Amino acid sequence: MSSCIKQGMEDLTIKNVLSLSHNDARDFFLQSDIFCNIDLPKYFSFTSILTFLKNRNIDSIKTRNARNYFDVNYTLFCNKDGKYAWRPTQILNPVIYVKLVNLITEENNWNFLKKRFKKFQQNAQIQCTSIPVLQESKGRKGKAQQILSWWSSFEQKSVQLSLEYRHVFLTDITDCYGAMYTHSIAWAVHGKDIAKAQKGNHDLLGNAIDDFIEDMRFGQTNGISQGSVLMDFVAEIVLGYVDRLLSHQLKKEKIQEYKILRYRDDFRIFVNDQSVGEKILKKLTEILCDFGMRLNSSKTKSSSDIISASIKEDKRAWLSQSVNFESLSFQKKLLLIHEHSIKFPNAGSLLKPLNGVLEEISGSGNDADVMLSIIVDIAYRNPRTYPVCVAIMAKLLLDCDALKKQKYGEAILNKFSDLPNTEHLNIWLQRILYPLGINLQYSQKLTKIVQGENLLPWNFEWISDNGLKTKIMQEKIIDTTELATIQSTIPREEIDIFVAKSEDYI
Repeated sequence: MSSCIKQGMEDLTIKNVLSLSHNDARDFFLQSDIFCNIDLPKYFSFTSILTFLKNRNIDSIKTRNARNYFDVNYTLFCNKDGKYAWRPTQILNPVIYVKLVNLITEENNWNFLKKRFKKFQQNAQIQCTSIPVLQESKGRKGKAQQILSWWSSFEQKSVQLSLEYRHVFLTDITDCYGAMYTHSIAWAVHGKDIAKAQKGNHDLLGNAIDDFIEDMRFGQTNGISQGSVLMDFVAEIVLGYVDRLLSHQLKKEKIQEYKILRYRDDFRIFVNDQSVGEKILKKLTEILCDFGMRLNSSKTKSSSDIISASIKEDKRAWLSQSVNFESLSFQKKLLLIHEHSIKFPNAGSLLKPLNGVLEEISGSGNDADVMLSIIVDIAYRNPRTYPVCVAIMAKLLLDCDALKKQKYGEAILNKFSDLPNTEHLNIWLQRILYPLGINLQYSQKLTKIVQGENLLPWNFEWISDNGLKTKIMQEKIIDTTELATIQSTIPREEIDIFVAKSEDYI
């Protein structure tokens, strides 16, 4: 084996959060980018408020009253399909978040959960590949590490399984986080019988976790928040229990020849007999119904071409149409990306070529209007590309005078004015215009905070200790040193989670 290949395999030996001690797990969950994994400019930092709360005794803060307020968390809407599938992501209320972290990572609780996960994972034929992973390389962002884990243990493992199996069934859970029944957390932690017998016992770990989640979500019992690695971990508790129940059902039905890979709410079921795959889907559907969840019928399909089915359609399409991509002019590259975005709205395969354009382009030349129009339209149709598209816009504006930059900024803001939920775009547009002294009329709270308004994005009215509440509200979520020195252009490493060119296999 060559040293290069060996090194690559060693790099993909990724540790997950379950390998940590309770103290290290607490430190992990209290990192700023673990607390909030929404893409935000680098001057947003939650380290100060998390550190303040970590070092305070906040046991006396009662969170039950938070259920009376709908804006305890801060909500940003993100788009899933480039059209109408808006979903809320949330920057969780840090007080309730830290209390929940303290609960989960208390030594006895953490060790109990680790043992519970071992039970979930007893059947080697059902493999969960989405337990939150640790950042193993300096300079590599946590989200990049998670995607590397997905690539190696989900996509590449799927391709590998084509040697052993003839059919694959692909499916996922419809609106998994939004549909998840919060009381099922206690079922997963303790078993359904124990949880139901002690449903009034708020000291029971599963019930206590459920209580904190309801506290930050207006008392709702359906759905958990997205936007934090901790909530991904909570989701894995429930989905791990689903894995365990499915394992029992398949054993009861004497179904033996199969392999299931699960990455969060995505399932890939490998079989040699197609009828066996259909039976497994039936059992999975029945189990999910008890949890308030259901499979997405529009995305459930089977294939005997396991290799092609294992690679996302948009990625396969990009590979086939971008053969001469590197030799094209910047405008033609953007046109090709634009065409791909029409066929595959909001696809993940848009990000790598856009980041490549960002790294190579140094200015607009004589076609600023044309290229700016193309990149703005790509962003308009594909909300997940906002950060990199805005970064390209910044480079295209380099050669423009101040008046023209102001004009273009207003035109871009106006272009998006007829779309719902554009706060994420405005946050990134502000990122390139703020250093130029161009302040547009932003209306959202996070953009106002950047402009200097004395605000925090969360509601703390429910905290009865006024002295502590005042101190919490004095904490800042903007790194003022970072903001003061920020440049209008955005370096690739700020928005591309895969900085190193050697990671082209993604």
